[in-house]
Amino acid sequence: MHYMPCSNRKASMGVKHEDFDSTIRSTIDPVQWKNELERVSSRLIVHHTQNEDDWRCRLDQNISDLRSLGDQFSKMEHQISQIGKLILDDLQQIDSKEVQLHQKFNCEVNEYEVAKTRLMSLEKSIDTHTSKTAILSEKLGKLSADVDAVKKEIDKKGSSITDTSPVVEIRAALQLLKEENKELDVRLGILDYEVTKAMMHDAKREEKHPLQGMHSDDDDSSLDE
Repeated sequence: MHYMPCSNRKASMGVKHEDFDSTIRSTIDPVQWKNELERVSSRLIVHHTQNEDDWRCRLDQNISDLRSLGDQFSKMEHQISQIGKLILDDLQQIDSKEVQLHQKFNCEVNEYEVAKTRLMSLEKSIDTHTSKTAILSEKLGKLSADVDAVKKEIDKKGSSITDTSPVVEIRAALQLLKEENKELDVRLGILDYEVTKAMMHDAKREEKHPLQGMHSDDDDSSLDE
């Protein structure tokens, strides 16, 4: 920005020297002006209002906070460093404890992994058997329904049969067969007894007369010729 001398600016504005001097010359009484200023001076004081949106207020607040943080940090720096050392020591102890626990419970961890794998396989097997059971249950339900239908049909047909004479005749025939079987058993027993008795009699006779038995055999052979 370029500034022009006062005379040049007045010349460029087309204002004469006399006219310019007349415009700034005051006609007010200085004493009266002074009294008026003293009367209204209390009203002309600018009061600065605290507004959070004002950048000056925010800047002052940031500077105040920065100073407060600096003071607090200088006081707490040693404590923070001590806390950091304690945390590092605790972390080292935790790492060592983790190594010890891992070495101590390594077998248990392996067993747990094996058991977990087995459990997963068993769960899969259970799911498979559950699905098969559901299918078989459905088939069983259908078969039960079919059986109930057959039972109802049998009951229906059984209730419709009123003539029992064939059943009575069959029972009588069975009873007759049982009695005849008993008689046959008795006759067979008697016949067996008679045959056994005759064979024993012949055996005793041969023991007493062996020659007669031989002659009888020869006679039988000659007769056969």
